[in-house]
Amino acid sequence: MKYVTKEEFEERYPRKDEGTEITTIYPGNLTVDRNMVIAGIVKGDVAVKSGIQAVVTGVVKGNLSAEADSVIFLSGAVEGDLKLDGNAFVTGFVKGQVNGSEDACLYVP
Repeated sequence: MKYVTKEEFEERYPRKDEGTEITTIYPGNLTVDRNMVIAGIVKGDVAVKSGIQAVVTGVVKGNLSAEADSVIFLSGAVEGDLKLDGNAFVTGFVKGQVNGSEDACLYVP
């Protein structure tokens, strides 16, 4: 896993606040296969598919994972683990472990 600066991350992966938005309680595991904003609560695991961007300002009551070439902007909370084959900009809270492949990029302040 590569740790990058805020500037490097934002230049490589510009944030898109567009797409489907979840603002309520989602009762189960969620596969993110289009750009999405999660502002509510997901009661399960969230998997972000390759090439997709997810903005998480809410709560994931499970694990959060990113496939290769996906991007997660996390300012909310993850009660499980964060697993990265993709990339993440983390200013929020991860209760569990953060693991990533050697190709993953991560920004944490």
